[in-house]
Amino acid sequence: MRYLAGSLLHSLTIPALSTLLLAGCSSAGPSAADGDESSEAGGAHDALTPEQCTYFDPSGTVQICHHTGSATKPYTILRLGDQACINAHSAHDGDYITSTDPSSPLYDPTCNGQGCLPVGAPCDATLPCCDGLQCQNGTCTDPCASAPCQNGGACAAIESGYTCTCAPGWTGTNCETPACVATTCAGQGATCGSIADGCGGTLDCGSCGAGFTCESGTCQPTAPACPCDGMPGWGPPAPPVRCINYSGSMGPGSIYYYLKSDSGPEGPWVNFAVNNPQLGPQPDQCGYTSMANTVTSMPLASQAQADACVQSFLSFAGSCP
Repeated sequence: MRYLAGSLLHSLTIPALSTLLLAGCSSAGPSAADGDESSEAGGAHDALTPEQCTYFDPSGTVQICHHTGSATKPYTILRLGDQACINAHSAHDGDYITSTDPSSPLYDPTCNGQGCLPVGAPCDATLPCCDGLQCQNGTCTDPCASAPCQNGGACAAIESGYTCTCAPGWTGTNCETPACVATTCAGQGATCGSIADGCGGTLDCGSCGAGFTCESGTCQPTAPACPCDGMPGWGPPAPPVRCINYSGSMGPGSIYYYLKSDSGPEGPWVNFAVNNPQLGPQPDQCGYTSMANTVTSMPLASQAQADACVQSFLSFAGSCP
């Protein structure tokens, strides 16, 4: 979009201005009449460009702030044809495009340098590109015009280009990568210890109570698990119950635990370290006796398993005599 320069503030007519400009500020440089004897032409980095003269002349004329070098009036506003702008001012240090139209981004009625170059305008060092724009390849460009931010990201121009503020769940320069969503302890079935959160961090899932240790994220009994727990009927019999401890009744060193119901034979039992001289060595075993005196039993693989089953008795009965 091109911007039409504002109204003429200088009292000279267009022909008179052109004569003055060509005579006093030619492409070879400003004359002493400008009061700028030390200024040199050709400093394109500090002067407007021929491209700007052409770009801002929709009606055949362009308005500039002309640098006079005078201490009392360092700038004067001139309105002239684009060719005069090119011939006499495009290489004149300090001259820049301006406008007296308040709606124009180039609005600078007193040549104080507060204007800015709009999107699409040729850019150089005489004026900055307007907010949100960057001078790229000689043109004021909106780095967000191509909508680089994906997946609902918001684009904002910065000095080095643009930055994206990503919507929840997305990350990356252009919000192109799904963000890592950390898992939870409950989501992994963990009740204790530290586990990976799936995003390079760890989760603290708490600790276990007395008698339990944390194994692979879950609380397990400190003692070996009792293999009899899965036996039909295993558990405390119908109350009232009593725990009977027969020591040595089945042979030297044998111990027999029996959680017995007072109303009948029902209850779980554990028999270990059996060495009956009459029957010979017997396997360690646990069992359950029903009210109908039906016995279900299974062998114990280790002393530790037998100890664990006895401990389970103590949780039912409190202690054994």
